[in-house]
Amino acid sequence: MDLFEAINNRCSIRKFEGTPVPREDIEKMLATAIRAPSGANSQPWRFVVIENKALLANLRKAVEDKLAEITTWDEAKGLESKVEAYARYFTFFDQAPVVITVFGCEAPSVISSIMAAHGQPRKINSAKQSCGAAIQNLLLAAEALGYGACWMTGPTIADKAIEKLVGVGEEWFLVALIPIGKPKENPHSRSRKELSEVVEYR
Repeated sequence: MDLFEAINNRCSIRKFEGTPVPREDIEKMLATAIRAPSGANSQPWRFVVIENKALLANLRKAVEDKLAEITTWDEAKGLESKVEAYARYFTFFDQAPVVITVFGCEAPSVISSIMAAHGQPRKINSAKQSCGAAIQNLLLAAEALGYGACWMTGPTIADKAIEKLVGVGEEWFLVALIPIGKPKENPHSRSRKELSEVVEYR
C-alpha cells in the first residue's frame, strides 16, 4: 500500500473480529514502530504484546475501577453520568485479539538537567513524543497489512494499576494501549480541518 494511501485511509477501529493476529504480522508492525525518530536516538520505548484474555480482562477492570473511583470525587459531583459515559471508549480494547501496550522511559538530557536546576524546566517530554512517533508508525503498518487499530490514551487513567499488572519496571510509564485485529466495522475516515485553518507561513 502506498504511504499516502495508508495515511488517508487509516481510521480508528473499535470493533474487531476474533481472528488471531499472526506473530509474523505483529513483529512487522513493531519493526516499523521502532524505526521512528527519537531524541538522541534514545529509543525510549517498550512494547508489551498482550494476547492473554485473562490479563486483558484485568486491565479492563483496572480502568473500570478507576472510573468508578473518579465518580466519587468531589470534583465529579453532578458529572457522574458524563464520567461513566467514557467507559465504552476507555475499555473496548479487551475485545481485540491482541493489544500492544506502549511504555516510555524519560532520560533527562544534560541541557534539561541544567535548565531544571536553574528553575527553568523544559515543558517538552521527549520520551512521550518519541513514543507517539513510534505509535503512528505502528498504526500505519497495521493499516498497510489490512488490520484495524486504535490509539487509546483513555486507559492511562489507570496507569499505575496497568503498569503493575503488565509487570514493567518503575522507570517505565504507560503511554497508550493499541488494540489490533481484523476490523469488524468499516467507518469512514473523519474529516480534517482545511490546511488554511491550521497552517501559517512566515
